[in-house]
Amino acid sequence: RVLFRSFNVGPTLTTWFDRHAPDVLAALVAADAAQRDRGLRGPALASPWVHAILPLCSPADRRTLIAWGVAEFTHRFGRAPEGMWLPETALDTATLVDLTDAGIAFTIVAPYQVAHHRTGPDHEWSPGAGDGRPLRIALPGGRSIVVLPYDGERSSDVAFNGALHDGAGFAERVAASARERGICSVVTDMESYGHHHHFGELALAAAFDRLAHEPGIVVVNAAEAVARLAHRERKRCLRSRGGPLGERVLRALQAIANAVRQV
Repeated sequence: RVLFRSFNVGPTLTTWFDRHAPDVLAALVAADAAQRDRGLRGPALASPWVHAILPLCSPADRRTLIAWGVAEFTHRFGRAPEGMWLPETALDTATLVDLTDAGIAFTIVAPYQVAHHRTGPDHEWSPGAGDGRPLRIALPGGRSIVVLPYDGERSSDVAFNGALHDGAGFAERVAASARERGICSVVTDMESYGHHHHFGELALAAAFDRLAHEPGIVVVNAAEAVARLAHRERKRCLRSRGGPLGERVLRALQAIANAVRQV
């Protein structure tokens, strides 16, 4: 049963760390290097240069934001990124193509972004993201990229349902989900720890300590989870552009963007 722990730090924040908290930046870089020194993949994920909804950007802007994010990551961590966290997990086919062009192998998505999946090229399509294991998406030109759906219920526990009030209890719920589905991927915002939930970082540490001693549970980072699970015979495929904020929300955002351009 696999869970993962990774992190991404946007380029604007790494620049701030570099100027005002270099010890924090050094600790993040060291954490990434430490796992790679153990023969694992690094836990750090790249981010676009700024927090922009990439499907709403022009093609040139989108490619630039991705390229600058890759360059910033490489400069800070001394390696090319395998994965990239997209703002609000917003994506479409053009965005995924641009990621592959930039050398990105995978990204993380919300479970409701996956319209259909199947467990092999000759199998029937099934609705939704399945059990949460990585999905390989076929792209134009014979390319492909892997998306890793996160666990919506467990992630909402952190953001909205007080999971950080009881680290041990949260660990039990995560372990139960992992045992039921085979994988549990929890996505949270940094502001959950200390800002929205005082001492949330202590609860998270307690949860990881508990999970480290759970029988049958293996805690790995996102890149390691993709490497272990994405190349199984039971490959997943996606046949939807899967609007991350929902198609209606994306259309509304596009209308707002068009209105702003006309002002």
